[in-house]
Amino acid sequence: MKRQLLRPITGEEIETYKRDGVVCLRGILDLSCVRELEAAIADLMATPPASAVSLTNLGLLADRPEDISGFVAGDLWRNSTEEWGNEGYMRGTVLLDERVAEIDKEKRGHFWSITGSWRQDERVRELATRSPLPEIAAQLMESRRVFLCGDGDQILVKPPLTREKTAWHQDLGYDHLAGSQRIAIRVPCDPETLETGTVRYLRGSHRDGTEYKVNYFISNMTSPDDPAAALPDIDGHEAEFDLVHFDVEPGDLVVHHIGTVHGAGGNASPSQQRRAITIRYCGDDAVYYPRPLAPPVNTPPKIKKGASVAGDPDIFPPVYP
Repeated sequence: MKRQLLRPITGEEIETYKRDGVVCLRGILDLSCVRELEAAIADLMATPPASAVSLTNLGLLADRPEDISGFVAGDLWRNSTEEWGNEGYMRGTVLLDERVAEIDKEKRGHFWSITGSWRQDERVRELATRSPLPEIAAQLMESRRVFLCGDGDQILVKPPLTREKTAWHQDLGYDHLAGSQRIAIRVPCDPETLETGTVRYLRGSHRDGTEYKVNYFISNMTSPDDPAAALPDIDGHEAEFDLVHFDVEPGDLVVHHIGTVHGAGGNASPSQQRRAITIRYCGDDAVYYPRPLAPPVNTPPKIKKGASVAGDPDIFPPVYP
């Protein structure tokens, strides 16, 4: 896997990231990295690990439980003893893209999420730790050091005719970290457009440091115990907001600040997949900050709340320099 950037990051790209909370770095990643990621995703999909979740099945279980046999979802997203984390809590609220059902009322792709795959697949581990991505994170965060955010990588696959939208959300509340130097790098394996559900971003939504409520990812439902702010009401009112999206090709990267609000439609293409991984990194000012509504980590950190992530290299491995 190539470790060098294909080109330097420009000063304008750094300023765009600071201002907008998101930037598209075009033609910066060698395609050999993308091909390795494609192979890794194929193997992980063929034999899903415990952290794999069929978000389509999760939605069906909530809305039409009679349609589900052999429900597939990791325990990460379910907690039958509490209202939050129980699929029944979001009944009737699953966000579906009307464009897709109009194309084919019978077929539907299954939206999959796999987290923490760097611990399970050497090719993902290479991409997360020894590719150009950590250097990109260091430059955009303006951080001397870069750490991988525990189980913070997420593979998302939307096959053709996937109906589920990705709810508008902010990554900030889904992990156990605090600090301004936190970043997410999205590596697409396929060309992405609005038709296939490329991600849209609310420009500048990171700047005031607001922490928004976490939701179910395919539903706007939130926990009544979540003290964070309500998300802006973007779904159905997109024209009222300063949104940006990027039509991307393999080799491009889309990088966003952890506080930037974003979401996506379903995949309305009858033939084009949408496969990508988002890898999250943190920098010098990142500290451990447990959040009760964030998915639990597989192994509790050895450091106390407020301590630098540098104190637990097993959970937050250093990847740069």
